[in-house]
Amino acid sequence: MESPDADFWSPDVNGLEINTGRTVFFNIGCELTCRACGARVEPEDDGWSDAVDDWYKGNDDAVFNCPECQQADRLTDWSGEFPWGFGNLGFTFWNWPPLSEGFVREVSQRLGHRTVLVRGKL
Repeated sequence: MESPDADFWSPDVNGLEINTGRTVFFNIGCELTCRACGARVEPEDDGWSDAVDDWYKGNDDAVFNCPECQQADRLTDWSGEFPWGFGNLGFTFWNWPPLSEGFVREVSQRLGHRTVLVRGKL
């Protein structure tokens, strides 16, 4: 008899998933930080999902206004301990140990493009 979590340890779940096409990468239950006032903002705050939808539909300059200071900032410029990623290429490392800063830096250099490390755990 197979273990109830046999599928969890299959090669389909333990490996590298390459995502192409316009994609939003995020972690549930995280806070982002306003660059203008330093407020910590839950991405579920009013207007966030509208801004994400705007970006997803093709507006690379979609903005979100900070609920505290009302400063508008490009959605892709919001950061925090667990930032969101917006892009056309993404790598999901399923069940890997934490990626080293050197590895992330080298991937970014080889791609020749800004990268964002989005961490998540199920």
